[in-house]
Amino acid sequence: MNNLIEGLTEILSHAEKISQEKKHPLQSKPKDYTETESVLHDLLTENTGAHILDSGGAYGRAWEKNRKIVDFRSQKIHQDEDYITKSLFSFLNKHLTYDSKLDKKFHKFANNKTNKDKSWGECIELFKEKHNEKDDYISGIGGYTYNDETALNQDFVYEVLHIDGEYYYIIQTHNGCDARGGFSTPRVFSGDEGLICDITHITGDCDCGYADSDNAGYSWYDSDFSESDGFPEEWKYSKESRNYKCSECHEEVNFS
Repeated sequence: MNNLIEGLTEILSHAEKISQEKKHPLQSKPKDYTETESVLHDLLTENTGAHILDSGGAYGRAWEKNRKIVDFRSQKIHQDEDYITKSLFSFLNKHLTYDSKLDKKFHKFANNKTNKDKSWGECIELFKEKHNEKDDYISGIGGYTYNDETALNQDFVYEVLHIDGEYYYIIQTHNGCDARGGFSTPRVFSGDEGLICDITHITGDCDCGYADSDNAGYSWYDSDFSESDGFPEEWKYSKESRNYKCSECHEEVNFS
């Protein structure tokens, strides 16, 4: 009986995936994207499914929402009265460069006779065991940003490799609604150590000075290194313009 129910659920979910694909078709990508930007666009707009038992039917899925975005480069910082969020596209584009050679090597490894029936997670772990150098503190680190505080507008899974002195990241974006499903096909990028540290980091500045947050905006350190809970008191949110302005210099606060 359980097998019958599971089988029926999978059939209905597949039908829902096809239905949502028709409702949310892919748009043409900007022709002046770099190779990295093009791959990131593909990640964020990949149809990762529409399971009938998830919450996506009520709240929508990330891939469905992302397909409404014509050019992800226009999505950088979102300012709200209580928080600041950074675009995942801009964040990854800042720290990563698509590595077509290592990406093809990974997918060839994942699709060989031994691994083709394994999950992406299993293939990634096996690939890391085979290629990762063991002499660096960051080597082998991985995570899922849903489990941490972040300043990002969308979650992703990352695994770090250290090969021939260079850092590489295997990235999967979370394109679903519920946190436990809806992950994209992994892609491989070269990158820097700053990606991990920058996940929770926001900087804001105006003519008066600057302030930094290393915990996704919950507290800030200003240019005099004094700490405040929440935003600095001089930064006032305007509901009309939907951004923060400084009450001292009257300039807009720039976030990055």
